[in-house]
Amino acid sequence: QVIIEEWGKKDKRVVMECDWENRWSIMKYKKTKYPNVTLRIRCSAYHKYKYLCEQIDYWQKRYFATRNEAVKNKWLQYGSVRKAFLGELKTMEAKRLLESLEGKKYICFCTNIEQAELLGGSNAIHSKKANNKEIIDNFNEGKTDKLFAVGMLQEGQNLNGIEVGVIIQLDGNERSFIQKFGRSMRAEDPVQYIFYYKYTRDEEYLE
Repeated sequence: QVIIEEWGKKDKRVVMECDWENRWSIMKYKKTKYPNVTLRIRCSAYHKYKYLCEQIDYWQKRYFATRNEAVKNKWLQYGSVRKAFLGELKTMEAKRLLESLEGKKYICFCTNIEQAELLGGSNAIHSKKANNKEIIDNFNEGKTDKLFAVGMLQEGQNLNGIEVGVIIQLDGNERSFIQKFGRSMRAEDPVQYIFYYKYTRDEEYLE
């Protein structure tokens, strides 16, 4: 994984690279030795997650101290980035699971449009697709047996014959979860898969 930190004048920035363990050997000289830098920090997925959590905590505290809307946006933005990051890390694991579901009729709720397109292709529905209704109709009529959704189909949309539900990324919205979870519960012998990482925000959402 790579974390990018930037500071100083944009037109004068030089690109530097380092490992996670060595980042402070550059960052502590921001005001002296390295005033204008785009720093690419190589790190593990765990360290990137930890970094995003630190940013969220920092901007959250800043917001409660200042009540500044721009600071609040920064805090919420990092929250969205963390959620998307956790979801995107699961793409290959989700692909392996979905391959094992061949022959079952299932719906998979994806993290974002990119993931839905990668996993579902022509069976993906999202806000950038023009033929969502046609894809849903094909699923309901049995022409296809898989459907990939991004923040859609949570309520008010009938879906026929679902045997399995897959949720790749949870969030803190209980209603949203109940609506997604309920999709597979109408089956005679329902199965639901939920992907989550232990010891992360994911586990808190699951609980």
